Amino acid sequence: MARLPDDAAPLEHQVFRYMAAEPKSMDQGVSLYVAGGSEFLYERLAMFGYNGELVPGAAERWESSEDGRIWTFYLRQNAKWSDGRPVTAHDFEYTFKRFLHPNAGNVYAFLYYDIKGAKAYNQQKVEDVETVGVRAVDDYTLIIETEQPCAYLPHITAYHTSSPVPSWQVEKYGDQWSMAGTCLSNAAFQLETWKTGQYMTFGLNPYYDGPNPGHLRQIVRVFNAVVGSGSAANDMGMLPYENNEIDSIEISPMLYGAVQDDPGLREQLWAYDQFSTFYMYFRTREPPFNNLKVRQAFAHAINKEALINTILKGMYIPASTMLPLHFPGNVGDKYQAYQRFDIELARKRLAEAGYPNGKGFPSIELWLAD
Repeated sequence: MARLPDDAAPLEHQVFRYMAAEPKSMDQGVSLYVAGGSEFLYERLAMFGYNGELVPGAAERWESSEDGRIWTFYLRQNAKWSDGRPVTAHDFEYTFKRFLHPNAGNVYAFLYYDIKGAKAYNQQKVEDVETVGVRAVDDYTLIIETEQPCAYLPHITAYHTSSPVPSWQVEKYGDQWSMAGTCLSNAAFQLETWKTGQYMTFGLNPYYDGPNPGHLRQIVRVFNAVVGSGSAANDMGMLPYENNEIDSIEISPMLYGAVQDDPGLREQLWAYDQFSTFYMYFRTREPPFNNLKVRQAFAHAINKEALINTILKGMYIPASTMLPLHFPGNVGDKYQAYQRFDIELARKRLAEAGYPNGKGFPSIELWLAD
């Protein structure tokens, strides 16, 4: 029987309900986009703490060689899967080599190209998986070798796509290994039930005794759509939350004003950093955006502050780099001047590109993600 930590939630608040799209799989490493929201089932080598800092996960510590190219992870020896089997370095070697396989279709494979041989193997330039620089020295020691010094490798191992998989389940059930009845977890929670089109529940993993314990008896994920089909949450507004059907809801800028105007809801509002960056990108190999001056003109023509304060209701902050605030490597406003809102400068750059006052500029389609 799993035991809750001393600082767990009070008994009357031991079930947490939230609303999200129904995943098609819980296999984080191969298809993060269709497995979103199941991150708490898997403990990576390293994990991100409350403030985005690295904390121990399946590995209790790690170190790099003097040249920064060889990383050694020392796994916690009491870690177990939810079926009682030990979590070993071999599980992580299998995991990394599996999601780098060319046929895996992992859209995040590029994230691991710093690993020696990973890019060549993933892009089918070599067929031998043993050329990939990930190997288990023994049951509790994993070595990852990189092409060049890679100080941020531990951060990559903490990303969701680095979630380990149980090889025996994958080999037995194939892409069905992460469904109800066959899904295994190495973290504080495990998948209990999955009612298609309705909800799924997660309970405590009775074998978990690590540094990231669960503080609830159960988590319930209520489905509002299917991953990839769009979300129905905004259509329902705050009703599921106000009707006490769920305990938490992410609000959009469309709902933010109404929440602020309601004293009761305003007191329950909680703001936090979300490591996301929204951006517009250009097809830089095709006209007119193969012209640097055109891209500069667009950058200076967009008033980010006005968009944030009016349409987005102050829920976002201007971005001048791809790395969001508080993310490792963020450089603040260092490059803000290159993208500052300046209409006159935008006109000047557009004219320099051969389109004075926009004359002769082609019609452009702007595609938005759902």
